[in-house]
Amino acid sequence: MYKVSHGIKLLGYSLSPLVTHLILHDRNGHLSMFLREIKSTYSVHYQHRYFEKRVFHHLDKVRSVESYDAFVNLYRYIHKQGMNSLIRFKGYEDRNKDEYLDGDYVLSALGAKREQAKVELLKISEEPAPGYYQVHMKDMEYFREEKKVIRIRRAEEFMDKFLEDNQISFSEIMDDNHFYKKLELIKAFRDRTDLSYRDIGAILDLSHTSVIRLWKMAHERDLVNSLS
Repeated sequence: MYKVSHGIKLLGYSLSPLVTHLILHDRNGHLSMFLREIKSTYSVHYQHRYFEKRVFHHLDKVRSVESYDAFVNLYRYIHKQGMNSLIRFKGYEDRNKDEYLDGDYVLSALGAKREQAKVELLKISEEPAPGYYQVHMKDMEYFREEKKVIRIRRAEEFMDKFLEDNQISFSEIMDDNHFYKKLELIKAFRDRTDLSYRDIGAILDLSHTSVIRLWKMAHERDLVNSLS
C-alpha cells in the first residue's frame, strides 16, 4: 500500500531482530514519509500484539548507492543476513509479479534476458562481500542509544526487580485492588533512582502529573505511618 502511494520500489531486503535493511528506489522524494509510515504501522501492530510500547528506538540511516560495484556488494551482503529477499528472487517470474518485491527493476540491471539475469543475481548472492564493505555495513548498523532509551530501560529493569521481589505482576500492580503497591513502586523509583517523573510515567503509561500526584500520596502515607 505504501509502496504504491509513494511510488517506491522495493529492490531487496533483510530482516533481523536488531536491524532491517531495505534497498529502495525513490522516484518522488517520498522516502522519509514512506519509512515513517512503515514504522508507525508496524509499531501499532506490535504494540497491539505484544503490549510492548517501544518498537523502534533509533533513527534511520539512509545511504545512496552510487556505483554498480556498490549495488552488487549490497546484495552480496544482505542476502546473507536474517530473513532476506533471496528466496523471493529465486521464485520471481515476469508473468507472476511479486506484490512486495520489484525484482524486474533489479534483474534488468544485470542482463537483457530475465532468466540469465536471475542466475547472475543468485551467483552474486553466493559470493562474500569484500571485507572493507562488510566493515562499512557493520558501521552503518551501529546506533548509539539515545539517553532517553537508556533511562527507560533502566526504569524497566528496576520495575521488573520490584515486581519479582513483591511477587506481583505488572497488570496486578496497575489494578486498583493493588493501589498501595503502585504507590510503593513509584516511591521506590523516586527514592532509589534518578529517574524523572516523565521517565516513570513512560513505562507505567501514566502522565508525569499523575506520577507526581501518586508520589505525593505515597509520601503523605509514609508520614502518617511514621507518626502513628
